[in-house]
Amino acid sequence: MKIKILSLCMAMLLCVFPLSVFAETEPEAPAFRDVVINYTRADGTITVTGKAPFALNMAEPVRLMLLKPDSVGGDTNLTKLINGTATFVEVGVHVDETMLLGDKSFAFTTFTLSDSLAAGDYTLRMVSENISYTAVIGVASIAQTVTAMNQVTEVEDIRSNIEKYNDVYQLEVGAESAYSKLSETGKSKVLSGLCNTTFADETEIKNTFDALVQLSRVSAGPWGVLEEIIENYSTLLELTPYMDDFNALNSTRKDLVYKALVGKSYQSISAFAETFDGAVTDAENAILYPNSEPSSDRGSGGVSSAVRVPVVSEPDDNKQPEQTNKIFRDLGNYAWAEESVLELYNKGIISGKAEGLFAPADSVTRGEAIKMIVLAFSQIDPSATCSFTDVPKDSWVYPYVATALKAQIVHGYNDSLAGAGDTITREDFATMILRAIQASNKSLTEATEAADFSDDGAIASYAKEAVYKLQRAGVIHGAGNNSFLPKNATTRAEAAKIIAALLD
Repeated sequence: MKIKILSLCMAMLLCVFPLSVFAETEPEAPAFRDVVINYTRADGTITVTGKAPFALNMAEPVRLMLLKPDSVGGDTNLTKLINGTATFVEVGVHVDETMLLGDKSFAFTTFTLSDSLAAGDYTLRMVSENISYTAVIGVASIAQTVTAMNQVTEVEDIRSNIEKYNDVYQLEVGAESAYSKLSETGKSKVLSGLCNTTFADETEIKNTFDALVQLSRVSAGPWGVLEEIIENYSTLLELTPYMDDFNALNSTRKDLVYKALVGKSYQSISAFAETFDGAVTDAENAILYPNSEPSSDRGSGGVSSAVRVPVVSEPDDNKQPEQTNKIFRDLGNYAWAEESVLELYNKGIISGKAEGLFAPADSVTRGEAIKMIVLAFSQIDPSATCSFTDVPKDSWVYPYVATALKAQIVHGYNDSLAGAGDTITREDFATMILRAIQASNKSLTEATEAADFSDDGAIASYAKEAVYKLQRAGVIHGAGNNSFLPKNATTRAEAAKIIAALLD
């Protein structure tokens, strides 16, 4: 009976405790634990603490030595010591030992490195009861970390310096930093900007790094980020001398500045400041149409740009518009486009946004531009199809996008996106127009000499043929200061003027 009761109790215990506790387990490898090495560059001090839980003999000390940086190639300094090919005097810096406390913890006496030590990766080695621990300390005074950065010529060495000495540089490179959110190309440009540069101190390194990060953000766009960058980093980017003039601009003219800056590559902070100054001057002198507040495409990624027609003189804002037609009452200040608007309206190519309102200053979307171009240069092809995810079959723009895609007037951003709801820029509108002309077997006649737009470098390579062919045909013209403003949005008035000119 007793045996049965004992068996029953054992069975109950097995139900309570998992059988895994009886399995064989791999013994934990003996090792130093909780090692903390504090190196303070300001005064060159080093403290080392930790635990030796493996210790069996409390009378056995923990021994420490710090070795100089290893030579390139060949044996390490530790190997040289073990093999007897070098003495500690030759390769060592500091040696010490300490006893374990009751809980098997230890703490070495703080020691100070000599100011004469060269910067480099020093090896710290601890041993007790034949158990060892090795760590590398990037030794360098604050002045030496600056010197190390001044001597760098390769991006990978910059990365290494940041990893070792960022306690001095204080560069924001964490997961949530603006730097970490850059593309790999953007990050490389930032680091390249730190190469072959002479810095006076660690503060100058940080300021230069921060400025280069912001310049990479400007290059990457979209142009909407420019407002925040200029507002928060004007001093860092050396824009202070030009900020009074910039702040005096209205929102429309500031948008011109943003669009003139975005997408370009800047070789230096001073180059960006110079470009900013020029953009502000251009914005001050730009001829704006009345009430033309371009609709914001910030955050859209800055995809396209259309064409701008010339303006002979800036309208008088104090003059009351004259009502010259009975269809649209908001064209009084757009005499240069009124005839074109009415012509396209009568042909059914465009319509108003509300009764009596054409909204000539409103930006044109890619979808609206495609519809106007298809209606002006061809007929809707009922057999045409497209599979863009942002153009569903039941949308108003589907037949026009499908027709334009089949005729190779548009290609979309990629196989899945047409960007129909995005604002179309001057260069992209020009590109679509030329493709439509070619698809309809029409030709352009040169009516004027080729222009040399001052911002030719900002025109995308794929758009240059269209821009200059339409310019030589007298269909499009430059804006103020002989600039084309390729990244500016196309307005409804501009689109109407260009399309009507080609239908004449």
